[in-house]
Amino acid sequence: MYCQQEDCEVINLIIKVITPKKGGTPGFNAYHVIETLKFLKNREAGRPFLSKYLNLGEASVKTMLKRLKDNNLIIQIGRHNKLTKNGEMVLKFFESKLNIFESKLNIEGLEDCLILVLEMNPPKDLTSIYK
Repeated sequence: MYCQQEDCEVINLIIKVITPKKGGTPGFNAYHVIETLKFLKNREAGRPFLSKYLNLGEASVKTMLKRLKDNNLIIQIGRHNKLTKNGEMVLKFFESKLNIFESKLNIEGLEDCLILVLEMNPPKDLTSIYK
């Protein structure tokens, strides 16, 4: 993957959060992580609410929140979670690069696929053919 060093660090951090550890694959993906950061940007929330909001089981949300906390993206205040400055920086990166939305694909084998479309400016020699 080609990216600037700061961009790669942010992307690798999200990959680290969603990568399976011991046992099975987590029930959450990058979409859920970024959507959680977006939600926690302006308000605090607990695990039961996030579970309903993200349509995930509480065990998956618990694991995701623990990993976000372990990577200094959120802090827990009582029963609620809040974005850290580092979490705000990660969210700002994704909001500047991506339009994030969930979509269901009806293509066999791609049901759980996350598609990221990055904004880019193609080289001038490629755009000149469309003039």
